[in-house]
Amino acid sequence: MISILITGDFCPLSRVASNIESGYSEKILKDFKSLIRDTDYAITNFEYSIGNSKLGIQKIGPVLYGTEATIRFLKEVGFNCVTLANNHFFDCGQKGVENSIDLLQKYGIDYAGGGKNINDIAKILYKEIDGERIAIINACEYEFSIANSLHGGSNHLDIIETCHSIQCARKNADYIILITHGGIENYQLPSPKMQQKYRFFIENGADIIINHHQHCYSGYEVYNGKYIFYGLGNFCFDEVTPRQPNSWYEGYAVKIDIKDSTISPNIIPYIQCKENPTVSILDNNASFWNNLNQLNKIISDHEQIELLFDKYVKGLRPLVSFTPYKWRILKSLYIRNLFPSFLSKKQKIRILNFTRCESHHEILQRYLSMYYNENIYEKK
Repeated sequence: MISILITGDFCPLSRVASNIESGYSEKILKDFKSLIRDTDYAITNFEYSIGNSKLGIQKIGPVLYGTEATIRFLKEVGFNCVTLANNHFFDCGQKGVENSIDLLQKYGIDYAGGGKNINDIAKILYKEIDGERIAIINACEYEFSIANSLHGGSNHLDIIETCHSIQCARKNADYIILITHGGIENYQLPSPKMQQKYRFFIENGADIIINHHQHCYSGYEVYNGKYIFYGLGNFCFDEVTPRQPNSWYEGYAVKIDIKDSTISPNIIPYIQCKENPTVSILDNNASFWNNLNQLNKIISDHEQIELLFDKYVKGLRPLVSFTPYKWRILKSLYIRNLFPSFLSKKQKIRILNFTRCESHHEILQRYLSMYYNENIYEKK
């Protein structure tokens, strides 16, 4: 039997970062370390870049970075591989990408979903484990980390290119694991389009899909006999602030057992970086399992996914950053550069993020469609 462990976002900030830097990292993963070392192959999501604040790019959201000690820590606790397709891998620009990859290679840690240039980002990671060939594909939604012709970074979760990768892996591997990074932050369900897209990846040959990014765990479903996990939650993401909901501190890892051509995933729930800067396995936690079962029940009903997404979007104000002029004269003056724009540089960057990131774009599109249907079309 082959065992592969996959965890969510690893971003050692605050107390965790201090403990790693000072050499007091022994207790950070506590009882998780034995689980990692008893697994044939352990993977985590490397949710930042090796660099410093001077290298930080202009973007929406925080710039996250760390030092070589972090990668050394991952090696010491037994992780074999990291995924680099996420919205923070390019936070320190090209230099941060190069630093990270050079150090991963130095410590002998595999990686997928990122590269120093656009030609390397989409390479499929193949691993031979106990006579079985495993293909690992990693990609994320379009934010500020995506590589292009000018610089490296993360691999984009483009539906066409990702399907091409799956089809290629199908010819060269016994099993295909697709690890994605996307979804809506602090929302515990997949959006309608996310569910549709991930099911399509299964239809095109993926054997299992595991997603992270939302900072909270989601549920899973079995589609065409294959598992789709819509969100693992944070794995080790320390942020000591009262604004975080309880869901920030809970998550689960997935341990995949492969035997006799069958993939059997096992869920390992944990609590991370709450009172203490540690990751601790939750044993027999009824509240977690009840909530997970409720999420699974909703996910199995696409109509419920649609209804709850509409409810969620109605509670947002995604147009705050858009401040167009209403009156013809003001518009005319603005076009002639005789009236200032109400949009700051930061707002323009935020608009870019809303319109190109798949999850943000879906929220904006749904919000405007509901507004049109409720305020314009029905009153016609």
